[in-house]
Amino acid sequence: QVSPGTTIVSIVYEELRPVSCGKNTHITKHISTPSTTTTTSNTTSICPAFLTQTNHRRWALTGVMRGYIGVVYPGADSNDQTDGFRLAYPDATWGLISRRAWLGSRVVDYLETLPYVDTTKLCVTGHSRNGKQSLIFAAWDSRITAVISSSSGVPGMSAYRFSSAYHFTESPSSIWPSPPMNLNCSCPRDVGDPRPSDPRCCWWLPSLVDLEGYENTIPIDSHGLLALIAPRYLGR
Repeated sequence: QVSPGTTIVSIVYEELRPVSCGKNTHITKHISTPSTTTTTSNTTSICPAFLTQTNHRRWALTGVMRGYIGVVYPGADSNDQTDGFRLAYPDATWGLISRRAWLGSRVVDYLETLPYVDTTKLCVTGHSRNGKQSLIFAAWDSRITAVISSSSGVPGMSAYRFSSAYHFTESPSSIWPSPPMNLNCSCPRDVGDPRPSDPRCCWWLPSLVDLEGYENTIPIDSHGLLALIAPRYLGR
């Protein structure tokens, strides 16, 4: 349910699936909400799905060539369509990367409605910050049966406790990132940015930066995130 007066930004999904599992042929299917337009095939094959973000579309194509349904969702800097969630849930404290992971779960909700998707075999992947997102996605959503996190860094495959600005080049404050310029929001620490300040557009909660040098006191670290994925498959 959405509060009165809230504007929901339309989210567009692009899905690539083989006409027959194991063959190289694929069709493109465009799905938009709330109005839906589709291009369909009369295939009855049931295939596993390979999910990734917009800027890794080629990886999805590789999955299609190997018999997967390739699902590309807009949870990347080059195509981020999660701002509608921020507007719909104004009291949420999630950061940008977590919000993108939640979008992935909403895509899985849709996949469960498709008769040709084997939802017992769902894999998600991503690189760098998308690798972080993929780990959070899999930790939250037990429907993901495998996750391949490429160079997820810190916090990701490596914990803050064992990393620093000099090791993996990531610490709570060393690369405090700004959101993509196309988003209608900004981190409150971005001095001079005229757009409305909103900490939920940062990668993580702004309070994390205050733990620089006190990483051993962070309540939860990457080892806990990875444990939430077990015993499902985790690759890097």
